[in-house]
Amino acid sequence: MKIVYTPKAQADLDGIVDYYKPLNPDALAKIYVEVTGAIALIAQFPRAGRQQKPKKVRKVVVRKYKYLIYYACDEDKRQISILTIRYSARRRPYSDR
Repeated sequence: MKIVYTPKAQADLDGIVDYYKPLNPDALAKIYVEVTGAIALIAQFPRAGRQQKPKKVRKVVVRKYKYLIYYACDEDKRQISILTIRYSARRRPYSDR
């Protein structure tokens, strides 16, 4: 399935880069690989994420670095929209069912 980033999700990913780049570029590289790797797995297994409220939203956890990836799948368009990428300690935009 095709992956599409919403402007919010792209801003979240850019924010991760902007935060870690001056602090620890090596950590940034590892985090980026884990997050984008999780997104690649979503493309292969779109129903793997835990269903959220609202019903069309799902969540995948990047356990090693505690990031949450929220996404919606449109099977008719064969497209997955990455909605937001959040650090787990921050307020969550969606709740578990």
